[in-house]
Amino acid sequence: MGAVVRACKSSTSLKNTGTGSNLFPAATAMIFVCSPRKKFTLADLNNPDIVSVFTEWIHADGDEKVYPLFGNQIPISGNTNTKGTDNTVTLDDGQVIFVSYTQTQKLFSTTDGGLCFAKALLSFNNAPMAVIEVDIKGNIVVKDNHDGTYSGLKATLFSPAIDFADLKNPAKSYFQLGYMPDYYVKNAALLQDGTPLLDLIGLMDLAIVDAGGSTSTELKVKIIDGCCGDDVTSEWGQALADADDFIVTGPNGAVIPVTSSAYDAPSNTVVLEGAFAVSTNYSVSTAKPSQLFTDGVEGVEVVAGNVMTGATAAAEAEGENTQPEMEFPENGDEIS
Repeated sequence: MGAVVRACKSSTSLKNTGTGSNLFPAATAMIFVCSPRKKFTLADLNNPDIVSVFTEWIHADGDEKVYPLFGNQIPISGNTNTKGTDNTVTLDDGQVIFVSYTQTQKLFSTTDGGLCFAKALLSFNNAPMAVIEVDIKGNIVVKDNHDGTYSGLKATLFSPAIDFADLKNPAKSYFQLGYMPDYYVKNAALLQDGTPLLDLIGLMDLAIVDAGGSTSTELKVKIIDGCCGDDVTSEWGQALADADDFIVTGPNGAVIPVTSSAYDAPSNTVVLEGAFAVSTNYSVSTAKPSQLFTDGVEGVEVVAGNVMTGATAAAEAEGENTQPEMEFPENGDEIS
């Protein structure tokens, strides 16, 4: 801790001006949004390699998770930097006194990713998050915590309104970062060899829906694209079934054991076996992305869905007629 001194004795801490580097960050190619509480070391980034580490972080939970934006999969097509106003006061004798900085804004645009990516960008508006940038030369821009660890840089996040397409121009979505320039200069550090990160992409949202025909021994579900609603059961059903990470929860919150899960190609459904009650609504989900990743399913997060068993599920499973038989009178008998 610094010593307490009289205010009139305080002084500005000046830095020596010699430098061993001429490096500035180049134009931004990719952004990773992360918790400001996330910390890592150089050793972490090299265990075993930087792509494996960031891929694990993309699938992680809580403060360990990162959200990749742009990169080679959804490239930045426009980048505009706007400096904030440097607040100064000019005295009567012409002397200029510096007062404060205001934020510098970095605006990025892309014509790729469609409405699904635009929706994802909107979710970060005013989020209390930090960012790690990767520039077009592969430099990784991070916050130096000055204790051997690194974090994301504090920034304001904002997704400006999209540009609608017209007869001459494509639609565009936007994302904007705001940095206080003095904070950035004091805290930013460059790490090298991040070019392979540019090929990474964020998780795809999937959702579970009721496929119908569920019984007291089987729940049947389909997997759909969480954004556009396409049926992707044929693409993801086998992998999710093999991972055996489905979770079934009853209306009272109790977890019902799933004895087996399998992808049924003829019906294009995932079939979950277990002991279920008839005429009951079950919530079907999967494990978190971190567990799916451990079990070999990469690149997705699955949203839970509700599945209803039939009123007489066992009978339906056997194809029996569940209606009571109608009795007809014999010849000559009266109908009462």
